[in-house]
Amino acid sequence: MVVGASAVSRGGGAGAPSSRELTQDARARRGRRRQAQCMFVHAFSGGADGSSESGEDGSDGGEPEPKRRRLNWLGSNVVRSAAVLARTLVACEEKRERQHREVLELEERRLRLVEERTEVRRQGFAGLVSAVNSLSSAIHALVSDHRSGDSASRQNQCNDKWDNLLRDYESRATATAPATNIRGLPSYWSMEQHQRKNRNLPY
Repeated sequence: MVVGASAVSRGGGAGAPSSRELTQDARARRGRRRQAQCMFVHAFSGGADGSSESGEDGSDGGEPEPKRRRLNWLGSNVVRSAAVLARTLVACEEKRERQHREVLELEERRLRLVEERTEVRRQGFAGLVSAVNSLSSAIHALVSDHRSGDSASRQNQCNDKWDNLLRDYESRATATAPATNIRGLPSYWSMEQHQRKNRNLPY
């Protein structure tokens, strides 16, 4: 009966109950086992008393004294053996309960570590996402500012470049025109860079 109760309690633990339920179950098992042990001891002690009484009754009926003593000795030995067995069972039960509590503490500690690790990872990912979003916003703002600042000066730069090209074209056209080369000036295309510079021509 004791083994069956322990097997049922171990089989019921597969559903992963809470630590409080496991502690209550362990206390109930311990109470049932102690009750069974007490019943076991009382049964053996009652048997020993019955044997001694039967021996005494038998002595009155003419049984010899050695047989009565042997029955009393046997009854006392049975009681002592039952007491030793009960103490051993109680010690084993206490040891098993202590191991069960240690296992529960280790399991709770493992669950706390898993929860802390999960929280740290969640916070790390949240910080990473926030940093990426901030960087993206900063890049977008920088690009927007750069485009808005360049839009005003871009038109001026284009106008200046266009004016320079037009002025160079007019200077070259004037320098290479046959009507303007009446003084025998060298051709624009045959001039050196310093000659073009001295004549205020594009070089």
